[in-house]
Amino acid sequence: MLTSIVIIGISALMFCYWFRYTCSLILRTESGQDYTTEVAAANRLSFLSVRKELAEAPQEQLGELQSKLDRDFEIVKCLLRHSEALERSGSPEELMLRIDYQSLKMWCWIGRRLAPSSAKRALEEMSLIVGHFANSFAERAAATRA
Repeated sequence: MLTSIVIIGISALMFCYWFRYTCSLILRTESGQDYTTEVAAANRLSFLSVRKELAEAPQEQLGELQSKLDRDFEIVKCLLRHSEALERSGSPEELMLRIDYQSLKMWCWIGRRLAPSSAKRALEEMSLIVGHFANSFAERAAATRA
């Protein structure tokens, strides 16, 4: 019985490690052209400014920055949903990043109270996910125009 619990626990930890590592690899992968600045400007997204503000943001401001990222995430999800209707359904990578965003959101909520530096790292990765989705949307739009 104890052996089974230990094996299940280790397996769960290894799965979490694999999941986080895979998400970080997806975010590090560079595409042919970076459209994030154009998409952010066209849709009034604030994830680029959030990245800049994170360095010197006090603990009290982290909730506001998270709200901005959540707003951007919803807008980009909506944009992707409309582009998927024109092209194809979401990829497994996008699903993984959506799950990662939600888990980081929860981690940031906990970290804001207990470990602000951990919350800042979570917000940084959340902004990278929003940027990745914004760039994916622009790549799909460029592909349909071509």
